Amino acid sequence: MVGMKKIIVSLLVSIVLLSACTSPKPDKTMPASTPEPMVEVTNTDIPTEETQPVQNNPDQDGFAWGESQYYLDGLIKEQQPVLVELANFNEYHVWVTVANNLSQFDGRLDLRFVNQESVILDKIYFHLYPNYQGAALDVFQVLINDVQADWAYLADNTILEINLPESLNPGETAFVTLDFTSSIPTVMGGNYGLFGYFNGVLVLDTFIPTLAVYDDTGWHAKKPVPVGDLSYSDAAFYLVEVTAPEELILVTSGIELEHTVEEGKQVALFSAGPARDFYLAGSSSFQKWQGQIGEVTVNSYTFPEFEDAGELALNFAETALSVFSTRYGNYPYTEFDVISSPMQALGIEYPGITGIALDLYRLDESANNKTYLESVIAHEVGHQWFYNLVGNDQVLEPWIDESVTQFVTGVYYEDTYGLPAAVQYRTSWDSRWKRVDRETIPIGMEAIDYFDNSYSPIIYGRGPYFLMELRDTMGRGTFDIFMRTYVETYQWKIATTEGFRQLAEETCACDLTALFEEWVYEE
Repeated sequence: MVGMKKIIVSLLVSIVLLSACTSPKPDKTMPASTPEPMVEVTNTDIPTEETQPVQNNPDQDGFAWGESQYYLDGLIKEQQPVLVELANFNEYHVWVTVANNLSQFDGRLDLRFVNQESVILDKIYFHLYPNYQGAALDVFQVLINDVQADWAYLADNTILEINLPESLNPGETAFVTLDFTSSIPTVMGGNYGLFGYFNGVLVLDTFIPTLAVYDDTGWHAKKPVPVGDLSYSDAAFYLVEVTAPEELILVTSGIELEHTVEEGKQVALFSAGPARDFYLAGSSSFQKWQGQIGEVTVNSYTFPEFEDAGELALNFAETALSVFSTRYGNYPYTEFDVISSPMQALGIEYPGITGIALDLYRLDESANNKTYLESVIAHEVGHQWFYNLVGNDQVLEPWIDESVTQFVTGVYYEDTYGLPAAVQYRTSWDSRWKRVDRETIPIGMEAIDYFDNSYSPIIYGRGPYFLMELRDTMGRGTFDIFMRTYVETYQWKIATTEGFRQLAEETCACDLTALFEEWVYEE
């Protein structure tokens, strides 16, 4: 571990986890321990420039499409063979210029879109998430293969519908160009205040126009719902050039490839992928603490006055990465970042990076904040496996990432501190579930269907108990095999409730119908 003090934390009495909801805070902390390092895997089957086929012409600024070298250093060796399939992923090339006064940004998106469906497509749809988050994102030009396309705003300007000049057959590729500009709000809006400039921190959540998912039910192109998380995305690759004021310390998904400074402006090029999204944050006041676990560099960013919390955040992130890598397969990237930022939640996950509520870094204001800081970081690190590596529809089936991640946070405590600490942690689930009098509301409903503030009690409270029942039914050893196989099977894909159940039944050679009917399915 580089540049970091050893941390000793006092005994846990109770822990309550929050990610994007509010709940009672925990009381005290428990002793930390040093985990085993991540399992290192040597893989010599690494794609090179020669093994990756050339994919059409470069974009308008000369960046080649389908160029594996952009993304190679951001992936651990074990994951690098995925670049052989780069041509089958959507690829975003993005240019964004942030104004000197941080009031707006201008952007251009070039997207290489491959029709992976079995149907002919005449339209495509993009999510404009900033328009749900208190900003005003305007698209002023749309090109398909360099031809002007007709387009329209839908769903209160949160969806962009594009009519393709020519139908796109299965297996064919289209090149999409969007020119856009967006305001940067200073008052927190929808989605927990994750988009804007607040208290000296620039946070741009889902700022890139994002292609909607097309699956067996068609396009998922609706306005975000005011419950739970808002995104549902295919894994893609991102090459993002950011021009911003020189004084901003930028933190993003992925890794930095290039960085120059001239006349008060910095130009930084970042790459990320495969990933469900690309996140951008920055502050002129950030200070960095850094550690290393195997191939992974871990960075913690916060303000200098929160040095103790910044070092703790680094320690907690390293521990969680080690625990989950041992349990569910190695963390896929060579970098992981934790930042402190203002928000109306306690934490939020993005590929390769997590944002943690700034208030939790104020250790002197509450004895509980240290415990809270750990539980939230452990939860958000867990999402690197369950949301990003294994994708799902967070709107229609939120339990698949949130309930599972809540459960594996309990695993984190058991593996780090022992079973008694995990048992104490699980009382936080019960505290949530009791908010709805432990009603047996199914965990498998759409987020919007949880009325009377029942989303958090069921998804975060009842949900992880289902995973415990599933483990008891399958047997701990078989269940552990299933969870690791689940990640291997669905990495960079989309998991569903039925896929989860089918793989579980195959693994245990048992019928789980009754269990799923009791806990997951609606009547």
